[in-house]
Amino acid sequence: MIYFYFPTKDTTIYEEDTSKNTGKDEIIELTKITSGSTRRDQSGAIYSETFNTRILSYFDYTSLNKSISDGIIPTFSTGSTSSSSAFMKLHVSHETAITDTETIAVLPMSMSFGRSWVEGLGRDKHINETGLPIAELGASWTHTNLATGVLWNTSKDPLISDTNNWATNSGGGTWHANNAWTGSQDLTATSGDISINITNGVALHLDGSLINDGWITKRTDVNEINSNRYGSHKYFSLDTHTIYAPKMEIKWDDSTHTPGTLSELTADTILVYPKNNAGEYKKESRERITVMGREKYPTKTYATSSDYSTVKYLPTTSYWGIKDVHTEEYVIEFDTDYTKISCDANGNYFDFWMDGLQPERYYKFVFRVDRGTKKQYFDEDFVFKVVR
Repeated sequence: MIYFYFPTKDTTIYEEDTSKNTGKDEIIELTKITSGSTRRDQSGAIYSETFNTRILSYFDYTSLNKSISDGIIPTFSTGSTSSSSAFMKLHVSHETAITDTETIAVLPMSMSFGRSWVEGLGRDKHINETGLPIAELGASWTHTNLATGVLWNTSKDPLISDTNNWATNSGGGTWHANNAWTGSQDLTATSGDISINITNGVALHLDGSLINDGWITKRTDVNEINSNRYGSHKYFSLDTHTIYAPKMEIKWDDSTHTPGTLSELTADTILVYPKNNAGEYKKESRERITVMGREKYPTKTYATSSDYSTVKYLPTTSYWGIKDVHTEEYVIEFDTDYTKISCDANGNYFDFWMDGLQPERYYKFVFRVDRGTKKQYFDEDFVFKVVR
């Protein structure tokens, strides 16, 4: 199973424009500006003068906790033994001047002494005639909330990163610096979307070891302070009017394979399709989709029943996916661990929760069957709509 949780707030904070807030902008971004000048930090070390942006996001775990306590989603744990996995997924809007490979990290935030950050009401181009932001509310590089004047706490709390000593401008958020709680991904000029494993941090949030103060997405310290010009990665925010909102992908293997007395579908030329596609599903519904597989050209016999209605089980290397009809892009891609088609004595199926999809849009089910090195795809406009 792959299920989506969407953030309840996100924003970008800007080191060069320390009071800027873009909490209601449709874009969140990782941008680095290198001035060419140098400066010394508090210890006297010399660094390039750079100005970075960082992304803040927050996910409410209420429904996730309930699904775990109800036994619907397996529990999370740190390390490689976790039954469930979590990934931060950001969809790229556009990228410019990407010249070098860099590393992007996602870290759990730490808001000590009762602080919390506020998303704010600003937009990137929402400025007055003097070029200053109109809505000086919410989180910025210097403040957790400009409206109340609360600054980021960058004191030397042992659980909080104090690496902002090297920043050109003080502030920039606070986060837990333990590398075991951090997810990361290397980006190149052709990377596009990012999908970063944050399972360890989510596990610590859920068991109470860490307070859920949200997440900060940033370049690694080395990539932020060196003189390399990494360019700009712009991603869709939760305020986008597209299907590309940021999300936390929760993944677990819910597949079973107990075909009983069913025969295996072994023919080379086959058809695979959803037998019970209702065509329209309510956003809150949780569905079991029956998957039918049969020979495309069955051998003629004098049997009293049609071979078309005979249920046969698909290979264990059979998978489901979901595409957006308008864009033809995968919303859920085939995954050999998490989108396996199940089978019981009644036939093939998979479970899916519709509230992970954007409502009032058309999607379609797609299927893949792997046999050795051969992959067979089944994309025959098995269309459905999710409605409010």
